[in-house]
Amino acid sequence: MAEKDYSVEVAKIFKGRENKTQIGNIVGKVVEKLPELKISILNGEVILYREQLYMCNSLMLENIRKYQTSTDKSLWNTENYFKFTEELKQGDEVLLSHTADEQTWFIIDKITKL
Repeated sequence: MAEKDYSVEVAKIFKGRENKTQIGNIVGKVVEKLPELKISILNGEVILYREQLYMCNSLMLENIRKYQTSTDKSLWNTENYFKFTEELKQGDEVLLSHTADEQTWFIIDKITKL
């Protein structure tokens, strides 16, 4: 009977305990715009659906921001509004981050490759 090589068995045990490689921040591509919103990642291998996504308010449709103006710092009384109408379109690239389990994703911003 041949002796068992325990060093190989121990190496297999250690190999099985290695941590899974995590995906870091990643560039995604909009494949369907709001309200359905779908984002493609990993060269189209994975599609992220609206239910998995959080998005910065600045990217929401018709984002309205309030601001105040005054000629005197102590008299901030005039309120005005900006309405941003830029929206994510099909083909836009976005920067994504995710939770540790990679089930929830955050759209950080629209980006442009230089």
